[in-house]
Amino acid sequence: MIDVRVPRLPLLLLLSLLLGGVSGCSGQSTVLGTWWWPSLDPDRTGEGELDGGRGFEVRGFATRVLTDTLPARDYLGIMFVSSKTTVSCLSYAAYLDSLAETQRWFDSVTSLDISAEERPSNAQILGYVCQSISEASREAFGDTGAYRGLHLIMDLSDGGPLETGEFSAAEKGSAADQLGGAELLAPSTYVGRFYERSIHGQGVLPDLAESSNAGDFDPVVACPAIFSSLLDNSAGFPDPDVPVLNAAAHRYYHDYESQTSLPFNGGALNVLNAVVAREYGQLATIGSDVSPTVFLEVAGAVDSFPYEQILMSTQANPVAVEPCPELAEAMPFVWSEVASLGWETELLVPEGDDDDSAGDSD
Repeated sequence: MIDVRVPRLPLLLLLSLLLGGVSGCSGQSTVLGTWWWPSLDPDRTGEGELDGGRGFEVRGFATRVLTDTLPARDYLGIMFVSSKTTVSCLSYAAYLDSLAETQRWFDSVTSLDISAEERPSNAQILGYVCQSISEASREAFGDTGAYRGLHLIMDLSDGGPLETGEFSAAEKGSAADQLGGAELLAPSTYVGRFYERSIHGQGVLPDLAESSNAGDFDPVVACPAIFSSLLDNSAGFPDPDVPVLNAAAHRYYHDYESQTSLPFNGGALNVLNAVVAREYGQLATIGSDVSPTVFLEVAGAVDSFPYEQILMSTQANPVAVEPCPELAEAMPFVWSEVASLGWETELLVPEGDDDDSAGDSD
């Protein structure tokens, strides 16, 4: 059985919690904790215990889209975002839209014959892509442009998980040894993906592993190397068609653990192994609270990195999630691989939530 130790928090954040707590009111933040599952190690004792790392504050946004297909698919997208400066719905949507525009430019120019006069050189293409990523991230997140973003996609095509509001992780099945993407989605489940625009685990790793990411590429300064590597070898990633997005941040991909609840701190607190959104039907229109507990698989770290999996959870504390319809256009970009489920680029964005599915307050 998995046992989860209490994570550490930065001192200033810990003081703020002790003095007044992190409010769940709209527009404010909640702490998302991190726990790390060590890679296989024959000398490791206490198998099943996760090492507690640091937590960080996040803001939540939600959008909902219907695919213009037959049959239509109904997707709910939830994003938890963290950076040194306050991130808004509009600033995060603008960031993703900017990267998507750069991706379209890249696809256009690289489709030209290599000898075409209007085709930029490879060096010019690389320079433009990396400059665009840097400018978009600095504009959205300030300072160096570093940020963290946990993205979740849920399938509501069956109406959702009714009165429970509990979305379980999509199972990986025969793909258990592969990096998982939105192709795993089934009704009333979620798929997660975490973006980290820094070296792996910077500032949130457990004490014993704080230097284990030495030599890792930092997306803030190593875009040319990361982008070139993605172009040369994207095999094994579920989202190879969006190298611009993937060069902007390291990714942690969806993972699945069958244990239905997780004992934190020796069983003092048991938390559902799920994304709990009791009022999911109104998240994208008027907002509500969400309590995420999500497992993800580490991807692209240096060989010396000692962890293969990360658990992210608010330990049942709610994050106030606000509606952000502007993020609807970014959904096919972030979840490009969901095309296999019938995704079209033309999206129907619900203007209101008129159904009476569970999760609505009426």
